[in-house]
Amino acid sequence: ERMCVLDRPEWQRDHHLQMRGLLGERVKGRDSRYTPAKHRGVVGASMALLGSAFAFGWNLAGYRTQQRAHQLTVAARTLTLTLGRRSWAPA
Repeated sequence: ERMCVLDRPEWQRDHHLQMRGLLGERVKGRDSRYTPAKHRGVVGASMALLGSAFAFGWNLAGYRTQQRAHQLTVAARTLTLTLGRRSWAPA
């Protein structure tokens, strides 16, 4: 019985700590200050997706500019060769 008397305060202390922990978790669930911490995985993934989309767009724009320059070079070369073969004089 003496052991039971000594165990009771320890059990009450543990139970009290557990209840406080549960209450703290409930408060965190409702409090807006903890929202970023609660959703940090989603925010991080969204930022990574935005970064990769920006890099893809940047590279696509550079690729299109390069393609345009190449197309102009080929067109100019083709016109020069075609006009050089024809020996027509403007009227």
